[in-house]
Amino acid sequence: MLAQIPRPGRNFYGLAAYLTRHKPGEVGNPHRVAWTKTRNLPTGDDHALAAKLMTATAALSKRIERPVYHVIASWHPDETPTEAGMREVAEAVIHRLGLEEHEALLVGHADRDNPHVHLMVNRVHPGTG
Repeated sequence: MLAQIPRPGRNFYGLAAYLTRHKPGEVGNPHRVAWTKTRNLPTGDDHALAAKLMTATAALSKRIERPVYHVIASWHPDETPTEAGMREVAEAVIHRLGLEEHEALLVGHADRDNPHVHLMVNRVHPGTG
């Protein structure tokens, strides 16, 4: 398994849309999203609402200009992790980063040869800002 951490961003809506739908300019792949899970959010499967709540939480901080933390955990095409295994890795990454209490959206993708999971985590703590 490999991990990639793009530069923190500013827009939860844009990343949530990319993760749960399709890339801009592309026709949607109905098999792209294998599963989703939210953490510390009362939103269920409503990804737009998750982004809205994460944006509101991020507004609590005046010093964090880029609250959107994005991590991608990717497996080799020969590996076939289960959904539970991918979730376990995502949870372990969040734990190791010390972000267990932070809001997050986890999205497993099945649109490439290599299984991978995206973690969209709010860098702003929902209780302390």
